[in-house]
Amino acid sequence: MVNSLKFHKSHIIACLCIAAFSVFASCKPHSQQISGFEANENLKSSISEYVTCTSDTINMLLTSADSICQLVDTCSLEFLDLNNDDVNKYLVSLHKEEIPTILKLYASYDVVTQFPTDEANGAFAWHEIASTLIAEHYGKKQVDIADVDTIFNVIDGILGSYAAGSQYDMNISAWRWVMLSDYRLIDAYKKLYRSSNEPSLLKSVHKSYINFLEMYRNRCNQIEDSYSDLPRELACMQIAMMDDKRKEIESLTIQFTQGKTSVQDIRLKLEKIPVDNDDWNIYDY
Repeated sequence: MVNSLKFHKSHIIACLCIAAFSVFASCKPHSQQISGFEANENLKSSISEYVTCTSDTINMLLTSADSICQLVDTCSLEFLDLNNDDVNKYLVSLHKEEIPTILKLYASYDVVTQFPTDEANGAFAWHEIASTLIAEHYGKKQVDIADVDTIFNVIDGILGSYAAGSQYDMNISAWRWVMLSDYRLIDAYKKLYRSSNEPSLLKSVHKSYINFLEMYRNRCNQIEDSYSDLPRELACMQIAMMDDKRKEIESLTIQFTQGKTSVQDIRLKLEKIPVDNDDWNIYDY
């Protein structure tokens, strides 16, 4: 893998998590503590429906999410490496109420999806944590799609303010958009799984998600160039691939609910290792 692929998602996430601890030193003291995820039995139960790891691992995932969310509880947009003071002052004036929750969404995403467990377990657990954060922000017990769209629209606006800035700003904002597509992709997988009402299909769902990520990484490994816009292009490629995969999974759900396909057919499609075509080009992104 070329040096420029140090901007690969996993590397950026690791760097931003480390950076969080240095940012914390400049944050104001906590005025209040968030409720602990690990004490939320409903959240634990929800996560257990979509993961294959043990309850101990779930507790450790939630402890990690608790810790990072408390860390950024009073941090600013600089935590996301969005560092233009003038732009941030304007964004805070517009989205002061939403920014703390947005920071927690990203902080938990950075940590939980990189937790040393099966990659699908981490991602699907984070999705439940994110849904809980959004629901709590709107004073609800359960999130709905309108709530997700509302706060994601705010994130779109924040990232859009940086998308036409310096090359660094464009790279960072592009990578930060990945989280939105990842949430929606996992949401589609979960809806398909719930529609099937077949517990044994969970492993197939996880396998499909991991196979998809491997296909993206295989594309990255084929790139030999190194230039300043490559990180943005890699992020945009991942977003486009995630969105295409989400549409594919949503189509399977519709076919199943209409009685046009069976659980066994879905299982075969999910477990089929995708064969990438040869006509993709990183410059398209």
